[in-house]
Amino acid sequence: MRAFRIRSARESDYPAIREIAGECFARSIRGYYGPGGALAFAAYIQPEAIRARRAAERALVLLVAERDGEALGVAELREGNHLSMLFVAPGYQNCGIGRALLEGIIRAARRREPELRELTVYAVPGAVEIYEHWGFVPTGELELVQEISFVPMRLELFKIGRKNRHDKDVTGRVE
Repeated sequence: MRAFRIRSARESDYPAIREIAGECFARSIRGYYGPGGALAFAAYIQPEAIRARRAAERALVLLVAERDGEALGVAELREGNHLSMLFVAPGYQNCGIGRALLEGIIRAARRREPELRELTVYAVPGAVEIYEHWGFVPTGELELVQEISFVPMRLELFKIGRKNRHDKDVTGRVE
């Protein structure tokens, strides 16, 4: 795969973010959501909802992976350390884009909070293995909240000055 880059999302990216997240949801996540949860997810990925989150939350980090102007993936960090979205377009999965987005999120979060110690994520059961591959560990059992099934997980980060596998350069370039 030709090089991609990781950058902060622009408002013009919001429709592509909705499409990527929506396609990933339909292909591999929908089975873990009840009807109300699916409606909530559909509302969450709408451009106007993304715009509202960015306006309301100073600590929000929203990154896209792109190549030649095409969005390939998205990651969103809320509340300073909670990974609320990480999706890679189905045709580009298993190419290092997800890991590059995660590493970009970590760097961006650490610029805002140098003493950041951990990231959290609510992983749908089908994604737990991927997050474990990236170093996350479950912090609880499978939960069902508001018609959404997930496993709470955490990635411990080292203090600044020490490196771990998420502090190295990635395939893409973060801007």
